[in-house]
Parts: sequence; C-alpha cells; structure tokens
Amino acid sequence: MFFFYNAAGTYFLAKPLIDYLQNSKSTVNFTQNLIFEGLKNVFFLDICRCLGLVSKAITEPYWRLAGGAVESALDMGPVYVRLLEVLSSVMENPNLLLTNNIRLFPGPCSPVDDVHTYLLSENVSEFCPMILQKLCHVLKLKGDHLVKDFLPGGSLNCPSAILVEKSKSCPPHNITVERLMAKVDRSMKCSPNITINTLESNICYTGNKTGEWLKAQPEPEQKHIISNARLGKKHYIKTVKERKEMLRKSQLEIFRNRTETVQKKKEKQRKAKDEIVQNLDAFGLWDSIQKIDLGLQNYTTKTDKKNCFKKTNQYVQINI
Repeated sequence: MFFFYNAAGTYFLAKPLIDYLQNSKSTVNFTQNLIFEGLKNVFFLDICRCLGLVSKAITEPYWRLAGGAVESALDMGPVYVRLLEVLSSVMENPNLLLTNNIRLFPGPCSPVDDVHTYLLSENVSEFCPMILQKLCHVLKLKGDHLVKDFLPGGSLNCPSAILVEKSKSCPPHNITVERLMAKVDRSMKCSPNITINTLESNICYTGNKTGEWLKAQPEPEQKHIISNARLGKKHYIKTVKERKEMLRKSQLEIFRNRTETVQKKKEKQRKAKDEIVQNLDAFGLWDSIQKIDLGLQNYTTKTDKKNCFKKTNQYVQINI
C-alpha cells in the first residue's frame, strides 16, 4: 500500500520538488541529483501517476475495509473476488481508472482529495494506458495465486461453521505481524546484546498487558501466579537451550550436506573431464574445419560421427 501511496505523493509534489532542487540548492549530492533527474523523466512520472491512480481507486479502499470493517480472514472471499474483477476490467479498459469511472466497492464513496484530483486532471500520455494494463495484469496474476483458496472452487470459499469459529481471531491482514517485527527490530537496535528470549518476553508482556491483568487479580492469586512463574523458569530455560542445541545440530547437518554435495559435484565434473580428455587422445582435437572433415572420414555411421563431434565440443566448453 505504501508503495502506491508514496508514488501518488511523488507525482503530486514533482513540480515543487524540481523547483526546490533547481533553485534552492547551490549544489546537490549524488542522491539529490538522481531524484532531480528522475522527476524530470516523463515516463517515470507516468509510472508514478498510474501507481497513484491504483492507490486511490483500489489499494486505499481495500485497506480501509481489510483494516477495520472485516473482522476475520475467512470473510475476505467476496472482497478478493471483487478486487480481481476490478483489475480485469482495468486491464480491458484502462480509461475506467484514468477517468475515475470504476470503484472497488459499491455504496457511498469518500470525496476526491487534492492528490486524486491532480492525478485525474492533467493530460494523459500515450504510455499511461499501457502502464496501467501491465500493472493490473501483474497484480491480477499475483492475486490469483495468493487468494486462490478464497475464490470459487477453493478450499476456503465455503468454510464450515467449525472452521469459521476456530478462525475468528485470525485477522484479514498482516498488520499485527508487521508491528511485532518492527518492535523486534527496534529492540535489537536499542539493545544489541539482548537475548531473543528476553526480547520476546518484553514484547509479549507489553502487548498482552500482562502487568495490568496481574494487578486486577486478588493479592493471594497474584502471589500464586508469580510463584508458579518462578518455578517454571528453570523448565523454560532448559527447553530453550534444548531447542537452540537442536537448531545448531540441524544447521551443522545442512552445512555438511551442502559441502558433500559440492564435493560430489566437483568430483563428477573432474571425472567427466578426464573421460573427455581420454576420448580426445583417441581421435585428436578438431579445432578447425579441415580437421573436422578429416576426422569424420574415419567414421562411417552417423551415430559415431555425432558422438565424436559432441565429445570435441564438450572438451572445448570445459576449457573455455
């Protein structure tokens, strides 16, 4: 989503950015010069414009729905079907997007903002329809692959009541996962020497609001919970160490297997080269048209001639 959103902003601010880099800067560094040259490129701006149109008409309405209105991932089936329908329509007629005559979802739509108005207002170049067709084609291919289980005939198209109940807590997006990974990255940068176990514990403690939950318990229950947590610490640490050791052995085994595979491959290539050299001693190296014609005269069948010629080519390929 951010890629498309940023492309729309880049197209909207292209002229002010060019003016700033051209008139407000006495000297520009390599990166600024690269940005300046890119903003002057008409084809680059056409790509940004098309990405921005996709953002306003497709990705932003999609994320508004997936990020709040839909509660479970299994409820996204009709959304995916409509999304692929819109992409197919734009592939057939890009002007639907260029003239704002297609919407992802029916019903009241949000007012067109200044950026969207600017994306629609300027003259359309000959490249924009072609870029939109190609862009929507790629997005549809990717969408067909990613959400095939939710489409008609897929395993999740008509889920059972049991599956629906089990997956109620499964969100229709990966925002939560992205937030967790961002917290992990930030914690690793702030505390480079922190262990993964401590890091995960801090994130879970904060995210699950364990402290608030513990305070809400009666005082005897609090002491009981804390006591059990302390008693279970040794078992937890032991389990973590065993898992780390198992992962270390697994990684070592993978490394050994890769090393053996490389050695076997090299040995196979060496034997093949030795065999080619031995065969070459029998009929010589054909490194010219005359030698080829002369050498082929020593063989009567087409198969023998073909094999000799093939072995000569193999020797040349190995030694190039």
